[in-house]
Amino acid sequence: MFPESLRYLQAAVCSAASHTYSCASAPIQYAAAKALIMREECDEYINHTRRIMGAVADYCYRELIAVGVRVVKSQGGYYIFPDFEVIRGGLAKKGIVTGNQFTGVLFEEASVALMSGGPAFLRPENEYTTRLCFVNFDGAAALEASIKMGLHSPITDNFLAEYCAPVLNGIEALKRWVRSYSNLD
Repeated sequence: MFPESLRYLQAAVCSAASHTYSCASAPIQYAAAKALIMREECDEYINHTRRIMGAVADYCYRELIAVGVRVVKSQGGYYIFPDFEVIRGGLAKKGIVTGNQFTGVLFEEASVALMSGGPAFLRPENEYTTRLCFVNFDGAAALEASIKMGLHSPITDNFLAEYCAPVLNGIEALKRWVRSYSNLD
């Protein structure tokens, strides 16, 4: 990529890149050091947030597969990547053939915003995969409630309804919308 006459520049770029990509920045290093000092508080935070997010992920998975949507169960993180192929026939009857058209109509008709898998996530444009983030809730309130009840008590659907209602409402709207297109097949 670099001509022979610019090898000195290539060496400088490689050196800078090495430091950029292989070393954590100073703010990250300071945060990590603080986290190590505050290990008990960090462990409590991580354990509670992990179980809250796990319960929300399980709810989304369970409810979407109940209406025929293919989903891989989340193993961590804050999103899933559902495939709405189950309603391709109903969507095609309305001329909806791409993922972007699908997510546009979904937003218009059900007020649910998802990001199309194609091309944004390198999926084919005609695929009905989406990225569904399940973080639209007051995490601070859910965390406080989880800490009050303790790690020994499970996160229930009632807990989710109280503290994660926007996500549950979105999933319910999505299920109704999927059913409406399933009936068009």
